[in-house]
Amino acid sequence: MNVVCSLIFLKTYEQNKLVEVILNLLQHKGSTPFASTMPRKICTYCGKRKNYKSFPKHSMYKDNLDSRCRSCVKKHSKVRNQLHKEAPPKPEVCECCGKVPRKWCLDHDHSDDSFRGWLCEPCNTGLGKLGDNLAGVIKAVNYLIMTKNRNQQNESLQKMDSTPKRK
Repeated sequence: MNVVCSLIFLKTYEQNKLVEVILNLLQHKGSTPFASTMPRKICTYCGKRKNYKSFPKHSMYKDNLDSRCRSCVKKHSKVRNQLHKEAPPKPEVCECCGKVPRKWCLDHDHSDDSFRGWLCEPCNTGLGKLGDNLAGVIKAVNYLIMTKNRNQQNESLQKMDSTPKRK
């Protein structure tokens, strides 16, 4: 009985795979009846779900597509170009860490597209990974404080356990 069930499952699985392959082939020929089944992705900037064709190629991403749609990339590029024109001169050191940078980054507020400062690449990337906002940075600071306190408590307990006991 189990063998029969397995064979039925395998046959159904193979049929589904065959249908999937056929649909993929039809999609790549530009067939419009299957446009709704084309792979889609959500733009990280505008939040809209769009066809893969709406995203430029980007070798650093797993799917080889940028996380932003073409129209958002174009808009963001215009904003950055304008900010570069209007930005004050670069300081001698990064405005975040105080080190001399290898590569400068123009930091700007994504909510209102205003210039914030000149940062080194590691600081700019770090801010971005923390959400590019004060809340994310505060959460990271709180985490570091919490783990430092926890580690100090553990060290104190270990010292207490290793001290010789009096009889």
